[in-house]
Amino acid sequence: MSLTHSTVASRRSRRRSPLLRISVAGAAAASLVAAGAALPAVAAIGGNTLSIDAASVVRPVTHVAAGGLYGLATASTPDPASLLPLHVNQFTQPAPGVQQLGNGATTPSGDALKVAPSLISAGGQETVRMPDIYPDWPYKWVSWSDYLSKVDTMVQARVSATSTTNINGWELWNEPDGTWNTSAAGPFNDGWSRIYNEVKKYDTVTPIVGPSISSYNHDWMTSFLTAAKNAGTVPDVISWHLWSSDALPGELADLRGIESSLGISPRPVSINEYAWPDQVDVPASSLRYLATFERATDVRDAERAYWYESGTMNGLFVNGQPTGTYWLYKWYGDMTGNMVSVAQNGLQDGIASLDTTRKILTAVVGGATGDNTVSVKNLSGFGSSVAVTVLSTPDSGRLHAVSAPTTIWSGSLTVTNGAISIPLTGQDPGAAYEIVVTPTSGPVTSYQQTYEAENASVVNGIRYSSSAASNGGYVGGLDNSGDMRNDSFVDFLVNVPVAADYSLSIRYANGTGATSTQGIAYDGGAWSTVSYPATGGWGAQGKFATVSGPTLHLTAGYNMIRLAKGSPYFAGGTGYAELDSISLSTTAAVPGWSQPSNPPAATFVQRLEAESGTVSGGNVTASSNASGGSFVGGLDSSTSSVTFHPNVPTAGTYRLQLGYANDGGYTQNGTLDAVVGLTVNGGAATNVTLPVTGPWGANGGSFPVATTTVQLNAGTNSVTIAHQANQNYAELDYAQFSSPAGAVVR
Repeated sequence: MSLTHSTVASRRSRRRSPLLRISVAGAAAASLVAAGAALPAVAAIGGNTLSIDAASVVRPVTHVAAGGLYGLATASTPDPASLLPLHVNQFTQPAPGVQQLGNGATTPSGDALKVAPSLISAGGQETVRMPDIYPDWPYKWVSWSDYLSKVDTMVQARVSATSTTNINGWELWNEPDGTWNTSAAGPFNDGWSRIYNEVKKYDTVTPIVGPSISSYNHDWMTSFLTAAKNAGTVPDVISWHLWSSDALPGELADLRGIESSLGISPRPVSINEYAWPDQVDVPASSLRYLATFERATDVRDAERAYWYESGTMNGLFVNGQPTGTYWLYKWYGDMTGNMVSVAQNGLQDGIASLDTTRKILTAVVGGATGDNTVSVKNLSGFGSSVAVTVLSTPDSGRLHAVSAPTTIWSGSLTVTNGAISIPLTGQDPGAAYEIVVTPTSGPVTSYQQTYEAENASVVNGIRYSSSAASNGGYVGGLDNSGDMRNDSFVDFLVNVPVAADYSLSIRYANGTGATSTQGIAYDGGAWSTVSYPATGGWGAQGKFATVSGPTLHLTAGYNMIRLAKGSPYFAGGTGYAELDSISLSTTAAVPGWSQPSNPPAATFVQRLEAESGTVSGGNVTASSNASGGSFVGGLDSSTSSVTFHPNVPTAGTYRLQLGYANDGGYTQNGTLDAVVGLTVNGGAATNVTLPVTGPWGANGGSFPVATTTVQLNAGTNSVTIAHQANQNYAELDYAQFSSPAGAVVR
């Protein structure tokens, strides 16, 4: 989409998504046996148990949903270095010569060819959204001669960009079920074939992506694919937009049924826009989509929807700084090895990966409320006890920076019959939680040394599975033609701890019977050649061997290593070879692995619901998103306030966390923030800033947390949050008081 704010509001009301914050009932008791550091005290565990099966492989880690629509505004916005930790996969960017003015923008941005170098350096691929050559939304049709002329210009510009290797799709139109002008342009199915054939005049290589309808519709898809089959213009990649993660399995099954009935081979699927505005910037809600996409192995890629500013990765950055949802995608980007099975349980969902080479299991979970459990079974090879770290990232909204996730607990757990249980106490339903499990001595290596080809950016190659391959997968089908659009290569984004010389080894298979070659280059440097002696068979026969590559001088942090059969500025390799993995090692001193320290836990926690306080000049409204089932809104006048009455054991400094909503619909004093007055026991008022969160509570919004400190007396206190004149508005869900003020609430 490329929507104005008014359009967002109308579409949002028309197609409502499931609400985010729904309390989970149940308090079955459970206990955990800890080895080493003690677990946090838990009064009631088991309200929700999310199960992870470490032995059930779903697919290789490819970060299928790490990307976005209009995620880059220019080649430097966001900073290309900030993309590297996200291990980006796929983007949809505007056409070369873009004129589209999205969401109040005054200048076009995101030209696919202009941002290509930044995405290539980060390992990201691009689909080109062709109708963004028009400035208006919805698109204003001019004429067939006008659009076909523009198509010719766009395609020829791409073909002329001979160093651009990451354009993997032409999206012929966007949301034709709502933006196609049938009266002026004729039926879309006919128009699709006309545009398809125009693109193919100049580019017979790049895949065609479509129909990119605004949401899946059986009748619409059946009509479209029937017409495309008859015209010989079936898209190479089927695309549509998704606004409910729960709908995807049924939609995929329906598509496969249509394809089968028409005799069309199953196509890869691109969900090139996902998540509503009240979901896309909420970690737990975004996570629900990630989990759905990872389970749906038919999905090739999925991109975060564009609702606000281009160049922010759709809310992952604010003023170049990470938001709470950024850390969700950073954790996702850190995953290596294979994705393993996570059994969704109600609102609690998650993703998990297992790197058997380093022995690291990583899980990201979220969605439930209160005290819950994450269980891991079939955990083998980690020993009789494991080190576990649990971190959290808050529901901060898109305009509030979060400098780092919070470590909630770090310690050891005993492995019993290959299983462990990890408590999540006081879980915030909008937040996301990362769980990292290793042997107690740490991972096998202090930094990642082995990189699987199937986890890397694979361009014009094929991922295969084999029990003989390291971590079960490898990449084949690597070929070259001297054309950057279909040359084959694998880009390995590696992360090393120190600047030094690194030895490189490559695990491969070569069944040609003769030595084959590929090119190798790193960080945009010069090419050299790697030779692969024959191995007596291919990866399918398990015929892998290892060869040494050149010594690489890598900088500390991220580096990109390309192994290519063909690539710009490389004449091309000889013969054929399949790639299993690469490994890096250095004789330089590198930091060892150390488990994060266990942060202090709050010894006193009291949450008070706003609707149970003294409400003046406001109203109580029910919401399943609110922690107690209701919140207080309408705090709009000079007499509007909510007074809480915390009863604390000792006098001192307490952390105060306010659950609130501020939809940013007002701009008092030139800011979108709400500034409320905080008064303790009748003292002088101080200001508390409540940044924009998203929709109001009555519109399905969630209630992120703002944190400050207060001085309380022993016993009962009076803490008032009041609307202030000439300030923006906020709704209140709860106030939570905890001590010590610097400790984490578990």
